Amino acid sequence: MKVAKANQADEASLGLAIEAMRADRLLCHSLMRQGRLGDAEAEAKRALELDPDLAHIHEDLVSIQAMKGDFTQAVECFRTAIRLNPGSALAHKKLGQALAAMGEAQQANTHFDAFLERDEDAGQVAVGAEHLKAGRVDDAIATLSQVLRKSPNNVDAMRFLAVAYW
Repeated sequence: MKVAKANQADEASLGLAIEAMRADRLLCHSLMRQGRLGDAEAEAKRALELDPDLAHIHEDLVSIQAMKGDFTQAVECFRTAIRLNPGSALAHKKLGQALAAMGEAQQANTHFDAFLERDEDAGQVAVGAEHLKAGRVDDAIATLSQVLRKSPNNVDAMRFLAVAYW
């Protein structure tokens, strides 16, 4: 009986911790959307003081740094996020973007490749984008529609598809 109660208490504590992490991230994203980058950065740093191993908060901090144009700091934050969660496709993509903005094409390509390896839909979206760029609109629509049938919330596929229909 004591073990069951202890397990219930542990599950409740875990549930509260997960909700707190979601709230931290939602607040940070809300502040970013409002353009309150200083407040968003302070919120992210506060969350990391409580738990420095939150890879998603490191990713948010990196996004803030990149939005502020501080790509050097963004690169360091993304590297920390990847160290904490090497499987994060998004962190590799954003690190590649920050490195590209700094003119570090070779390093950027390494992280873009890592992103494509980790996100099974990203390669197909890239193919759709290439079709679109080459003027093969029907092929782009077919490829991107296929991605959306499999992953209906894929924002990148939605964006390119919108351009194709535009």
